[in-house]
Amino acid sequence: MQITYSEKLKQYMQQKNLTHIEISVVEPSGCCMGFSEIVVNFVNEKDMPKLKGKILRTLTGEIGDILITSRGVELDDTIHFDLKNFLGVKDINVTGAHAWKI
Repeated sequence: MQITYSEKLKQYMQQKNLTHIEISVVEPSGCCMGFSEIVVNFVNEKDMPKLKGKILRTLTGEIGDILITSRGVELDDTIHFDLKNFLGVKDINVTGAHAWKI
């Protein structure tokens, strides 16, 4: 499995002292619509104790680890992370990770 980060994301993570990336799935509760979405978050070392019991799989990234916290995450052979900026809010864009589908 090949995991890559964009240069913008690497610089931002080093500048903000962010060490890990969490990937999870969000699904509607109490609804039978049958869709789910991938959620990707930055995680720093001080927040790691909050995730201790939730981490199902750990992958080694270019900076820190990729923490999978949902069973419904499917990964391709190549995963690429990029930094998005919308109205000053930074977010992670991922290609190669998908929510499980029937």
